[in-house]
Amino acid sequence: MKIVAFLCKNSAHLALSAARALELPLPAGLYEVEMPCAGKTDALLLLRAFEKGADGVLVAGCQRGACRFLTGSDRAEGVVAELATRLKELGVAEARIRFETITSNQPVELAEKLAAFSEALEESSKVPQ
Repeated sequence: MKIVAFLCKNSAHLALSAARALELPLPAGLYEVEMPCAGKTDALLLLRAFEKGADGVLVAGCQRGACRFLTGSDRAEGVVAELATRLKELGVAEARIRFETITSNQPVELAEKLAAFSEALEESSKVPQ
């Protein structure tokens, strides 16, 4: 299962680095894209990940009110929600794209969210589209 994760460099990216340092279990096909802010992701960037073979795309940003750019996570969540709606209209499972918030000191929580996302992708691939 190939998961492309677009991670805010100030939160989720740091949490993933800590998860790796702690040797927490992470999905085998995880590819990380460090973003200056989750709010910098756009629909074309996310679609390109699918085009390149991603089974799932995750965007992870700062907790509400903690974004250095103030509204980055809100913007990213909106982009993901809009793209999920459009993909659903095209017959693509909504489970293939997700937005999460995480802080830099939550490596365990990030590993758990990635595992849950991977499991959801596995389940959605079993259901005929």
